[in-house]
Amino acid sequence: MGRRLRIALAPRITLTLTVLVGPSCGDRGAAVGQDTQGTTGAGSTSSTGSTGAASTEGAVAETSTTAAPSDSSSGATTEHATGTGPGIAFDVGTQVDLPPMGVGESSTGEPIDCDAVPAGPLPYVVVDGPRASEDLAFDHLGNLIGAEQGNLFQSPIDGAPQLWIPGVSGGFVAGLRATSDGIFVLADVNSGSLVRVNPDASYEVVLGGFEYPNGMDVDLNGWVYVAEQSGSRVRRIDAQTGEFTVVAEGLQAPNGVSFSPDYQTLYVGSFGGGTVTAIRLNPDMTTDSVEPFRANIGGGALDGMAVDACGNVYVCEYIAAIVWRISPDGASIEQLVQLGAETSWIPNLQFGSGYGGWESDHLYVLDISGDRVFDIAVGVPDKPRAYP
Repeated sequence: MGRRLRIALAPRITLTLTVLVGPSCGDRGAAVGQDTQGTTGAGSTSSTGSTGAASTEGAVAETSTTAAPSDSSSGATTEHATGTGPGIAFDVGTQVDLPPMGVGESSTGEPIDCDAVPAGPLPYVVVDGPRASEDLAFDHLGNLIGAEQGNLFQSPIDGAPQLWIPGVSGGFVAGLRATSDGIFVLADVNSGSLVRVNPDASYEVVLGGFEYPNGMDVDLNGWVYVAEQSGSRVRRIDAQTGEFTVVAEGLQAPNGVSFSPDYQTLYVGSFGGGTVTAIRLNPDMTTDSVEPFRANIGGGALDGMAVDACGNVYVCEYIAAIVWRISPDGASIEQLVQLGAETSWIPNLQFGSGYGGWESDHLYVLDISGDRVFDIAVGVPDKPRAYP
């Protein structure tokens, strides 16, 4: 696996625009924080509440390496998160003291000078070899975890990628995240399902009935937040039971999602809308409000997202192959790197885990057209995480 240094030559673009204070289009209206309840079975309609969320049974399918969405019914109820997390499988140990927005702290507890974050454009290094197409995650063993054609791979930063689990999805995995103790969750677009992958390489469908499940993030208590690109909503899901709550709906093609450093805001990018929406959360992780955060981003085709310890928001503009960085207050934006000379599609990006050479203050950007990632030293680490 080789590495090649590239220098971004595009001029720095720093824009200060008026931040919208109301809906940007007619379909942005959001009904927030409503509990959903209904019968089970993929695609079934809720019988109470006004969110219209689809629900499948609360109990997960029996562990299998050939699991499929369940058709049975159990009448499971969905409830808001209480801040305690979805069970002992998500024991995160001692939680960190979270800094306020715009005040960063390193993993060692050292303060970060958020005013000294290097301005773009930044250089990048091409890391050849990692097998991943649409999204990436990291494990605690020093591997980048990625999916190609329904198979999961483990890729060290130096060395050949290894097939980890074959046939884990129907073909297209759009979202992928670590939860706890070697457990991963992925969005299987072909079956419209959320799949849990266990440390023993078994896997099972947790919840079906999604309308194009895509970007996801995990909070400090283990709840998984999944954007439904064709369903115009974001759900919070217990990855052990499949119980869920719709935290926002009426969104325009929601795609990438990422939490703020204090985990009180969930940012959601629009695939084609050129906007980022902020879902403001209460301390118990119920929804407080849904509001515009930033509009008119690049050409509008936004994909994956990340947030650093200072609260800066990073978003991929996929075909233009630009990584944008937005200030914590949404007031300014700059072009961090232009990768158009290297690729025609960057679907996602993540901060490194800090294990195995994947640096926690570097962004790793996927090249969907080849087995490689772009390594960008951004000078500030990832937000606090309970998992790699």
